[in-house]
Amino acid sequence: MSVAWNYDMAAAPRGETVKVSRAVGKNMAEYETHKPTIVIAAGTGGEFVTITQWLPKAGRWEFFSKNHPPICWQPFPNHPEAAL
Repeated sequence: MSVAWNYDMAAAPRGETVKVSRAVGKNMAEYETHKPTIVIAAGTGGEFVTITQWLPKAGRWEFFSKNHPPICWQPFPNHPEAAL
């Protein structure tokens, strides 16, 4: 089964901000962190396809630069036994 490439990079899921609690000494601290969504992306030139995630602090996709962003994306598949 083939999934069509989506050329609308603005529609690619970038993840979400989640609240996380962790122990800091004897206290619990709550903070927000970025939980990325993994996608498959293709670069220009027809040779580069990789998994990637949005890097919010850098404002770009992992393995790509701001000057050379991916041209299209598709969802990363789930493992077939993940729903079991």
